[in-house]
Amino acid sequence: MIWDIPAHHRRAAERDLLFQTQGGKCNSCGQEISLREVFVDHITPRTQGGPESISNLQLLCGPCASRKKDSEA
Repeated sequence: MIWDIPAHHRRAAERDLLFQTQGGKCNSCGQEISLREVFVDHITPRTQGGPESISNLQLLCGPCASRKKDSEA
């Protein structure tokens, strides 16, 4: 299970798992993305009670991450 991985490896493992699960595409617009240009995003922000779990994470491309950040501000 991913939570059994040491904390310093967890983020990379989560990102890799999300990348495989999402088929290498942005979860918002469907654009193909590479692992070097992804943004790991909380679907429901932690400030709004979103859990710190992989089920609340998604990968976004840069433009979608910027739009989401701007809409939450």
